[in-house]
Amino acid sequence: DDKAVDQPIGTGAPAVGAPISVSGNITALVRGTPTPTPLLEIADNDDYAACSARFEFLGGAEPTSGSLGVYANLWVPDYEDFTIYIRERETATRQFTNLRFSATGSVTCSDANSSAWTIGSYVLNRHFPVYILYNLTAGTYDVWFGGTLVVNDEPHGVTGRGVGAVLL
Repeated sequence: DDKAVDQPIGTGAPAVGAPISVSGNITALVRGTPTPTPLLEIADNDDYAACSARFEFLGGAEPTSGSLGVYANLWVPDYEDFTIYIRERETATRQFTNLRFSATGSVTCSDANSSAWTIGSYVLNRHFPVYILYNLTAGTYDVWFGGTLVVNDEPHGVTGRGVGAVLL
C-alpha cells in the first residue's frame, strides 16, 4: 500500500514489503486500479520462459510447526496460464502447494504428495480471494477459493523443511 503507483515494486525483500526477486522476463508494477487499494500487476513478457516474482517471509522465517496462512486477492483480466507456488525458503524444490490457473479458466491444486486435481474455475475482471491455511505440525493444508473450502486437511507430503516463500 505504501509503494509508488505505476512503478516497479522493486526487490527490497520482506523488510520493505517487496519481493526478494523478480525475473527479468516479467514486469511487477504497483497499480492503483481496478481495485480500491494498490495491487501488484504481474505481466509476462515472454510466453516461452518460466518466470516469477518470489516473496519470502520476514527474517528468513521458515516455520515447521504451528499454523500459517497465505492470502491473496486475485484480479485476472485475461485467461492465461499462471501458478501460485508455496515453497521452502531460498529454493523451490519442496512443493507444499501449487495452484495452477489455466488459460481455459480452470484451477488445479497439487502438492508433493499428489497429482493435480481440479478445484474450480476463475472468472475474469472480478476479485477472487485465495486463502491457504497450513497446519505445519500435522503436515496438512486447507484451501479456500472464492470463499469456498475446496481442499480440506490435505497432506502436503513435505518433510524436513517449512514454508518460507510464495512465488507467483
